Parts: sequence; structure tokens; C-alpha cells
Amino acid sequence: MNDGLGRRKVVLFTRQFEISGNLHLYDGVRQTDYMNESKDFISLTDVEVRRQNGKVILESKFLNVRKDLIEIIMPEDLAKKQNHDEPGTKD
Repeated sequence: MNDGLGRRKVVLFTRQFEISGNLHLYDGVRQTDYMNESKDFISLTDVEVRRQNGKVILESKFLNVRKDLIEIIMPEDLAKKQNHDEPGTKD
């Protein structure tokens, strides 16, 4: 049965963490509209939480993230991750 929900893999950043997971949106709903209309928390599934140094500190099937702590959120396929161990990159 198709319930009209689609999963969008997103990555978001707070002051302390990088969080990646699935954001569930109804067909035709833009991520921006969802963020503007949601209440205090957004729900993610299949979540991985990393510290700024890249160390994974939590994996979970479900996580609520307080919306006012989110500094950046974007579809994961648009995010370009950089390896901080590469020469010439700044920490």
C-alpha cells in the first residue's frame, strides 16, 4: 500500500553534531515547506550522529531533533563531504 510518504536522506548540522537520516515527507511536499510548518521537533529515521571530528557517537532507528538547534539542513545527495585528514584542509 502506498501511503504517499517518501523518504529523503538528509544531513543536518547543529553546533555540536552532524546528523544524517531519513526525513519522511508526503508526496509533493518540499523540504523547505516541511521545515517551516513543523512544530518544535522534526523526526528522522535510520539516524547516525557524529561529533564535529567525524566520530560516530550514536546510531538509532528513530530520533527527534529540536528544530531551533538546527543550523543547516540539506538533502544528503547535495552535500559534499571533505576529509579533514587530507593535506591542505583546515580544521
